[in-house]
Parts: sequence; structure tokens; C-alpha cells
Amino acid sequence: PAPPRPPPQEREPPAPPPILVPEVGREEENRQKHDTEAKIEGAEKIVHQIDEETLAEEQQEIFLTVLSFLSKAREALSIGDFLKAFNLAEKAQILAEALLSTPR
Repeated sequence: PAPPRPPPQEREPPAPPPILVPEVGREEENRQKHDTEAKIEGAEKIVHQIDEETLAEEQQEIFLTVLSFLSKAREALSIGDFLKAFNLAEKAQILAEALLSTPR
């Protein structure tokens, strides 16, 4: 008979990878932060023009995606990941503009 196997060792889950943010000077960081905040505000202005009640079901799903992108953009902004925040806000703005211009 084969010898009994030792019990499996418990392993700690691997640590999450670090967030990579390019290092930039203070002036460039301020510019990126300002541009990102402006992009988020622009997207939010468009969102406020959309009457969610008049959206078709598919459009409502897109609207929720827009809100999710904005939430994630604000989160990325709060930790200083301006590039990610800007990109998310830009996606939100593009989708929101499409919703605003699409007939319901």
C-alpha cells in the first residue's frame, strides 16, 4: 500500500499587483488632474441631460455603464491614477453623448 499523503499546505493568496502610475513632475501632475476633473465634469453634465425614464431597456443598460465608468473614474482620480480616470471619463462621455443623441 502507498504511504498516506501529507495534508496539503495552506498557501496565502498572492498579493495583488501594485498599481503602476507613471511618475511625472508636480506641474504635469496638476495639469493631468485638472484635465481629468474637467473630463469627468463634462461627462456628468451630459449625464444630467439624459432623462433615464425615457430610455429603452438597452439604453438603460448603457446608461448604467456610463454611471459605472464615472464612478470608477472618480475612484481612480482619488488614488492619483489620472490616466485611468481620464480614459474612463472619456468612455463615459462618448457613451453619454451617444445616448443623448439617439432617438428613444
